[in-house]
Amino acid sequence: MTVGVFDLFTVGIGPSSSHTVGPMRAAADFISRIDVARVARLDVELFGSLAATGRGHGTLTAVLLGLEGLHPETVLPTQVDSRSAAIESQRRVRVGGVTDVPYSADDIRLSPRTVLPGHANALRLQAWDAADEMLDAAVYYSVGGGFIEREGEAVHAGAEVAVPFPFATAAELLAHCEREGAPISEIMLGNEAASRSQDDVRDCILHLRDVMDECVRTSIGRADVLPGGLRVRRRAPAWHARLMAEDPDAIDPGLWQEWVNFVALAVNEENASGGRVVTAPTNGAAGIIPAVLWYATHTAAHGTGRTRDQITVSFLLTAAAIGVLYKARASISGAEVGCQGEVGSASSMAAAGLAEVLGGTPQQVENAAEIAMEHNLGLTCDPIGGLVQIPCIERNAIAAAKAINAAKMALWGDGHHRVSLDQVIATMRETGRDMSRQVQGDGARRPRRERRRMLSGRTDMTPTESDPARTSPLHDRHEALGATFTDFGGWLMPVRYASDLDEHRAVREAAGLFDISHMAEFTVVGEDAAAYLDRALAARLSAMAEGRAKYSLLLASSGGILDDVIVYRLAADRFLIIANAGNRAVVAGALADRVGSSGSRWPTSAMPSA
Repeated sequence: MTVGVFDLFTVGIGPSSSHTVGPMRAAADFISRIDVARVARLDVELFGSLAATGRGHGTLTAVLLGLEGLHPETVLPTQVDSRSAAIESQRRVRVGGVTDVPYSADDIRLSPRTVLPGHANALRLQAWDAADEMLDAAVYYSVGGGFIEREGEAVHAGAEVAVPFPFATAAELLAHCEREGAPISEIMLGNEAASRSQDDVRDCILHLRDVMDECVRTSIGRADVLPGGLRVRRRAPAWHARLMAEDPDAIDPGLWQEWVNFVALAVNEENASGGRVVTAPTNGAAGIIPAVLWYATHTAAHGTGRTRDQITVSFLLTAAAIGVLYKARASISGAEVGCQGEVGSASSMAAAGLAEVLGGTPQQVENAAEIAMEHNLGLTCDPIGGLVQIPCIERNAIAAAKAINAAKMALWGDGHHRVSLDQVIATMRETGRDMSRQVQGDGARRPRRERRRMLSGRTDMTPTESDPARTSPLHDRHEALGATFTDFGGWLMPVRYASDLDEHRAVREAAGLFDISHMAEFTVVGEDAAAYLDRALAARLSAMAEGRAKYSLLLASSGGILDDVIVYRLAADRFLIIANAGNRAVVAGALADRVGSSGSRWPTSAMPSA
């Protein structure tokens, strides 16, 4: 067993374990390996999902704070606010807390269409000294739950601790339980005690519980709407006020689900606010385990004679044992296997924890975990605007209720069931691999046709004999250049080449990637058209020469990418923007909103004929 309780459950800041906690850890690890006093220049590039939704997930800020030597386990939200404001105003980052270097969020390069082979969440960091000698360069992968890997090595690798009950499958875990005559929590406790005392294990688990409790208290003290631009209204404060009026002692059996919903909403609203949470096993799913734990300690455990602390320790040890299986045999990364890896894993872990504290046998506990995941299979990660808000917050409350029901169903059985937890975990892994990478945590908008296919179970995005896709006049050239294709509105669209270099050459010198998807035209004319586009798009277009073209991004004001575009400078005061045809209305609205006091004449737009 290479992953333990305190790997899966860690304290960090929101809104995302893979997009906030992981990148901060990566940047902090990077600067810990170099002489920070020598650093004079930095370069950071985000790839894939980190680049696509990084602004909405706080990735850029997290990287900068990590470069300053801050760690997600210990940084406070007040520090995040003060240091990010200082970096923004001074345009300088204090590397390792020692050396001021010119660098800010605007200097971080975003490459959302480039996915590195190791994982969809990747970042490259480089540092040079004043003599332009490279101090270090490294690629890191944020692989879910705050875990990171440095290319070529495993950051968390070290001396392997020999544990008395090693397991990599649920079958092996159950075999230990049967041989020892012990519940799953005791097997997990025995393994944790290989590296620290049992009292220390219990104390650290109770500390995690206390952070969960504090997270709820902090959340109900906030007001107004969540940050990010969607203007999602906070519900936890009003829910808490109503529950305290109707059931101040939390004893009404008719309101247990309202209390569970409240805890899940409160934790995830605090996470969406960039607050302090416990990854369980990820930030995006952080509300499920606290909500089900509340049910276990306040409602389900009445009459058991066990204290709240005893229930908490057994619950979280059991949940962690199930989490070990998902981490080892599948994934807990939304960008890799979809939301089934985050919310599904958390629901499964919570169901197991609840089943054990309610007196379930190890076989019933395994059954509870299996039921919860079985009914989260295929859950995709597609947050609106790239923010961990819609549908993420409500999804935690729904998954908590699923976990409770799964535990109850398992306890009414004898532990024997047709599909094992190991089989469900393998199915989850394969389902995640089969999903199109377009439905995994990239925050991108998709054509309705693709969404219909996802909902109907067709996730391969390829045309069928009865639904043939058309090819463009440039299809053969793309194919010769090594492109791979996806179905886009009935056309085969090239999406990736053999390498980044081949892709750039194809775009700039040969066929061009955007012959199908980018068919919406917008013209911007005016003496300050260049200045307007500098503000509206994520590129400095005023410096572009006439007759040249540049790839750029239209970013949402709340973070995340609305669309990528190509901009042509036709004359000093005339620009042509080519955008995604399926996203034309969104692009038009966003560009029009940003005209402001500009003298640029807005705009003429047309859909060219096929």
